[in-house]
Amino acid sequence: EVMEILSREYPKVGGRMIQTEDEISALGMVIGASYAGQKAFTATSGPGVSLMVEMIGLSSIAEIPAVILNVMRGGPSTGLPTKTEQADLQQALFATHGDAPKVVVAPYSVRSCFEMTMKAFYLAEKYQMPAIILADQFIGQRKVAIDADEIEKNKWHGKVYERPLPDEKILDEGYKRYKLGSNPVVPMTWPGVKKGMYLAAGIEHDEKGSPTSVPEMHEKMNDKRYKKMEMILEEFKDELVEHIGPDEATCGIICWGSTRGVVKDVIETLNQNGYNIKVLVPKVLSPVPEAQIKSFLSSLKKTLVIEMSYSKQFYYYLKSFVGLPEDVKLYKRSGGAPFTVEEIRNVIKEAF
Repeated sequence: EVMEILSREYPKVGGRMIQTEDEISALGMVIGASYAGQKAFTATSGPGVSLMVEMIGLSSIAEIPAVILNVMRGGPSTGLPTKTEQADLQQALFATHGDAPKVVVAPYSVRSCFEMTMKAFYLAEKYQMPAIILADQFIGQRKVAIDADEIEKNKWHGKVYERPLPDEKILDEGYKRYKLGSNPVVPMTWPGVKKGMYLAAGIEHDEKGSPTSVPEMHEKMNDKRYKKMEMILEEFKDELVEHIGPDEATCGIICWGSTRGVVKDVIETLNQNGYNIKVLVPKVLSPVPEAQIKSFLSSLKKTLVIEMSYSKQFYYYLKSFVGLPEDVKLYKRSGGAPFTVEEIRNVIKEAF
């Protein structure tokens, strides 16, 4: 659907859609276009991302913006190619070898896909790294009527980060594309910018992009790349998660992605009938909104985690990065069919 729609809509705004021979080429072209100064992205599902993992690492180490949409479906391998699931979380967070920072955003509805896509481009462009939009089949193949005016009124509509070129002084002094310093984001040039030539490669490099295997430089470059994650947490500290329900509630649910829709519907009804439940939905999964999740957990007496992954990927995400109370309850199952209102209502009633 993404390809079909963009092939029709892109030419209207001067864009171009290219169908490549495989997913490796698709992300390679995205990185190449980005290196040349253009904003670009590609769309796929889990198996496609499996083929892209080396290119994701290239985007990360070369600090070249790239946006990837992964519409998750049932796996592994061919799996359930037309059914929904939330089992690509660990792939999105950890795919590619080595220490490779990346942004992962998680839309939870068709409408939020607009905002999350704009944020993904903003973050990828500003912080020069790969950004993954982690949606799922339940969102990707549904039809929803949306007021176009509401989308245009969204503060992120049209907020496209324009890459600043290095000023003449920086270029005259000898352009250091990967300069170390207090600000880890160094303005990019593109081919043809006078005095702005640099080497962008998948090998570790010094400040000018020249290959190096010096351990101390590798440590400094890792530190440089990961500092950008801290900057994102600071810039977006008020937009990393969504809160639903009364603040004073001491029973809480943590879920993510399309699961948010059915959970929201159920707790709104239950809260009108004597329950007192609130929900936290991470909208940005990487960098991890650790402070916001810990604050939510500290206000609870009872906690329930809900996810559509047999191997408990979201549960382990929370346990690893944030920590969970010993008595936390978990409801998880494989994909194949979306959660139903009755199913989630019964789970919540049993938990609380």
